[in-house]
Amino acid sequence: MEFEDVITQRMNDYEIKNKETWAIYGTGKGGKLVFDYFIKNQLTDSMIAFIDNDDTVEGNKTFCGKEIKKLTDVYSDCDGIIIAAISSHWIIADRIRAFFNDNNIEFNNIIDIFGYHSNNEVKEYLAYIEKSILKQKNCFIPLTDDHVTRNQFDPKIIAWYLPQYHEIESNNRIYGKGFTEWTNTTQTIPMFAGHWQPHIPYDVGYYQLTNTDVFRRQIELAKKYGLYGFSFYYYWFSGEKIMEKPVDMYLEDKSLDFPFCLTWATENWTALWDGGDKEIIFEQKLRDEDDQAVINDLIRYMKDERYICRDGKPLLLVYNVAIFGKKRTERLLDSFRKTARENGFSDLYIMLCNAHGFEENPKEWGADALTEFPPHIICNRVSNIIPMGYINPYFRGKIKDMTGFISNKEYFYKHKTEEYYRGVMTSWDNTARKATNGATIYTGLNPQTFKIWLLDVINEGKNKYGENNFVFVNSWNEWAEGSHLEPDAKYGYGFLQSLKEAIEESRIG
Repeated sequence: MEFEDVITQRMNDYEIKNKETWAIYGTGKGGKLVFDYFIKNQLTDSMIAFIDNDDTVEGNKTFCGKEIKKLTDVYSDCDGIIIAAISSHWIIADRIRAFFNDNNIEFNNIIDIFGYHSNNEVKEYLAYIEKSILKQKNCFIPLTDDHVTRNQFDPKIIAWYLPQYHEIESNNRIYGKGFTEWTNTTQTIPMFAGHWQPHIPYDVGYYQLTNTDVFRRQIELAKKYGLYGFSFYYYWFSGEKIMEKPVDMYLEDKSLDFPFCLTWATENWTALWDGGDKEIIFEQKLRDEDDQAVINDLIRYMKDERYICRDGKPLLLVYNVAIFGKKRTERLLDSFRKTARENGFSDLYIMLCNAHGFEENPKEWGADALTEFPPHIICNRVSNIIPMGYINPYFRGKIKDMTGFISNKEYFYKHKTEEYYRGVMTSWDNTARKATNGATIYTGLNPQTFKIWLLDVINEGKNKYGENNFVFVNSWNEWAEGSHLEPDAKYGYGFLQSLKEAIEESRIG
């Protein structure tokens, strides 16, 4: 829903009259939109001033031709205050209410225009909750009877794989005994009417990765629908490894006959799930002795016959090299290559992910290629929206619409290197991890849009890379980030079916 439509719908609900006097709190886009509503409806005589923070008022005297004043200068002269800030309206609403409460002032006519909901919107939201996604079977795609038989020139589609679905000591200590990714996903609720939450697994279920039968079923599904391999996340924090048990079980069991490679998840492990520098559990410090220790550990995986290679060179992805810096990364990767050659490989093929806005030429950092890791980078190419209807008033995140990004094929954006590999995502929504505080939700994504995106990037790389046409998918099983090829209760096997169809259709022509 466009911001203009939100203003019109909600202002109409209030039936503002000319006899009332109003102040608009906000001197940005939202303030301009509310003022435009006043002009359109011939209510300009009712609008007496704009309000902003005290420090802002000192530097700016007018906005849209109206005087900007402080809250203390205005409230006694107006009947109501309209909060028109788009991104921080709840902060301003809390600030205004606190001011009146602290000063024992009775002032109840405060309209938080982007947080307001009509009775109908609330009823629609409650109806959506009651219905739940489990009853929305019109989207459900059943298991196919067919099986993809890969050929030499099929794209090598690799899905990132999260190995956190088992107990680890650090999670038990911080979050409580038995914590896994499922702990968060099972507690999620929709933040607005139409919001796809919770994401409920179907087929493989709420699994524990200490059970190799889980791997067997995942491999069976992956092969059936044409996936080429998994890229397991690898975690190393200054000599301390975590979540390695499932991957080591996979390595030891040669009957799990499915290709794999590793993505070194080089960022801080935090309680906030953002790789940042607050509430750090494991800090990503790279000591001098780690260079040799890390590659010595990686080599044992790379020597496995199932390990994915490019022209005989083991494939290694590094998630975030900016955390190390260019010179340190060059030295690190140079030592990796040297050890690989000493162990009988001609070299490594190293890909750097474009995480956290990384858009440098990977060759200048000692790597071979760049790998897209959506939603990184594209997050800045997609606008925030306000969906139609009810939104949880405590929601402090962002909602983005991918419809235009897909329809305009904006995924063909340029890079600073000729050697790059595209990445696609099934969907994205980390409400399960962030709840109401700081989540980002991407709407407009489903199995159909995934197929369009995937097929386009497959065809783009077909002529360029031939047998080495790697495409990466976020992801196989990031359930707490709403990104998974694995079947779910809403779409069933829909994302896997789209994967299969994209591979088969790419063979035509």
